[in-house]
Amino acid sequence: MMLSYAHKIMKENPKVLFINPSRNLRKQNTNEPLWAENLAAVLEPEGVQVQILDATVESVTRDKITGFDFVAITAMTPQYPAALALLKMIQEENARSKHKIHTIIGGPHVTLVKDTARDGWDTTCRGEGEEVISHIINEEFKGEIVASPISNLDKLPYPARHLVNLNDYQREGESITSVSICGMRGCPYSCVYCASPLLGGPVRFRSSDNVLGEIDDVIDKYGVRTVTFYDQTFTLNRQRAIELCRGLEEREVIWRCETRVDRVDHQLLSIMHQSGCQEVSFGIESADPRVIRFMNKGGEYNTQKAKDAIMMAKDAGIAVRTFFMFGFPDDSWDSVDNNMRFIEEASPDKVRLSLLTPFPGTQLYINASEYGIELPPNMAQYQYYGPEGVGDASYTPVIRRTRHLDEAQFLEATMAFQQGIVEWAARSDASKMSITL
Repeated sequence: MMLSYAHKIMKENPKVLFINPSRNLRKQNTNEPLWAENLAAVLEPEGVQVQILDATVESVTRDKITGFDFVAITAMTPQYPAALALLKMIQEENARSKHKIHTIIGGPHVTLVKDTARDGWDTTCRGEGEEVISHIINEEFKGEIVASPISNLDKLPYPARHLVNLNDYQREGESITSVSICGMRGCPYSCVYCASPLLGGPVRFRSSDNVLGEIDDVIDKYGVRTVTFYDQTFTLNRQRAIELCRGLEEREVIWRCETRVDRVDHQLLSIMHQSGCQEVSFGIESADPRVIRFMNKGGEYNTQKAKDAIMMAKDAGIAVRTFFMFGFPDDSWDSVDNNMRFIEEASPDKVRLSLLTPFPGTQLYINASEYGIELPPNMAQYQYYGPEGVGDASYTPVIRRTRHLDEAQFLEATMAFQQGIVEWAARSDASKMSITL
């Protein structure tokens, strides 16, 4: 459904509260709530009174939601239990007040799980919301609305960052205020553990001029020159990446990004470093041959390219963060050995270890029974970060066994993998880190 976001709101000065729910985390991950800032930027010029409440940095209480005409929430799957708790709070407030709050839910979970409409929301929005949010507010639309991917991202206004306290959002482990920027949507790959092919739509880029204009806006208004790009593959379009680098260098910006190991080269990484790139993240996921085949990462991905990319980035002066997952159907003790051998040989600067999770919309979720995966009975098991130790009884991972490891062996292998990373980090550099999800 394609609707213009540039028409006048009929209801006089409606009040809209966007809430970013807390996440099921060991510690809250304080990234800017870009979705809320984007939607607020659409509504504000139309006379809507907009506020943003980010539950990852402040508490949500009943008095903070009273008086609003609409409360809009966006949730990823691990946030959905918190979103339901917010819905219950609003429904209780509606039951005792004459002023009724209209509830709206959108985001990845709603987009991928259709039956969320049954949970009691007034409006469910599946897809990208910027072109439909005015219609929802204007018409007090109730029911499900399906929004098509936005073809021209440059026409969207810059995020309404004045509605949050930017000092709450800093680079991990640092005290420097940082902004989040997303310059593309969609992904051309079909990794079995990722829902992007269903969630993100076709690949669309904001122009380099549009992205750099947003950075100018951030510098002028807030004096911030530290940026984290949340493009899934920052270097997917090599020429565009180079254009961005030239603009970033002129603006003396410090930045980091994520990309794929088969989408970088010596020259590009050198240009990135010269323009202020301090860190690049690569999703390695696994160095086990059987698991690599299963992951279906596509492109030209292989372990040699992964090693080469890490070494090229470090040679260029860029720190390298790598992501690994454990719990694929073909994971075994050999996987632990292969992964640790890769880490020792490639020597990235940071390693993050995750337990594989079959999120809705992924091939892992869709074909769970075929892979021998038991889906969780309740949403509470969809966590990002577990306790410090995966053996902690308070944390029940979704994946608890593989084709080659029973439950006890899987726990033992996972803890050995975690401990191996901790010991490697201690030998290599105290600044390296291991985080188990």
